[in-house]
Amino acid sequence: MYLIVFDGHCMLCNRFIQKMLQNDKSAKFTFSTLQGLPSSIDQSALQTSIQDSISYLRNGVWFQKSTAVLLIHKDLNGAFHWTQLAWLCPGFLRDICYAYVAKHRYKWFGKRTSCYLPNADERTRFIG
Repeated sequence: MYLIVFDGHCMLCNRFIQKMLQNDKSAKFTFSTLQGLPSSIDQSALQTSIQDSISYLRNGVWFQKSTAVLLIHKDLNGAFHWTQLAWLCPGFLRDICYAYVAKHRYKWFGKRTSCYLPNADERTRFIG
């Protein structure tokens, strides 16, 4: 299972998800907003501060922050996509940058008053 959990109110997150939907021709990914994540999903391995992080459930393992984003891009675009160069940077440095953007994301990109609503074609790819 490839489940991407995102902040449904965050405009940056919503744009990222729209891009994933657009480029995921094989419909590999499933999506859920953080606000609508069903209790049937095992959340025990999630960090307590996932409100400021995209989360990615990949083959039964949860990933957060920059690692989640890089793995999503790898699973979508392959190991030789330019985004994979970020693996050369140590994880703690990637996550410092990620945390900085996450902290300012509403101010820089905006905040929706309601969660992202998928259109009819996308609805089957969303849970929750």
